[in-house]
Amino acid sequence: MTYVDTLPDGEKTCYLFQVNAPFEDTPDAADHYFATFDFDAEGNFIDVYLQINPVRDDAYTLTQSVVTTDPQVIAAKLSSEMIRATK
Repeated sequence: MTYVDTLPDGEKTCYLFQVNAPFEDTPDAADHYFATFDFDAEGNFIDVYLQINPVRDDAYTLTQSVVTTDPQVIAAKLSSEMIRATK
């Protein structure tokens, strides 16, 4: 995973990362995707926006929200996604 940029717009701040792994385990998946973590003006996490197969005809997006505030659940989910993205 590589940090790309911070994008403040007054209402929220977005942190853009490139994940150097295919999002899906398919032969035609792009070799990377982008994840943008969005935070409101007070610094509270809003969601993560994924750009899959960027700049290709089969590109699509996916927005994921955190549905729990349990730090252990969040840490476990982030760890599992990091392992999947970097394997």
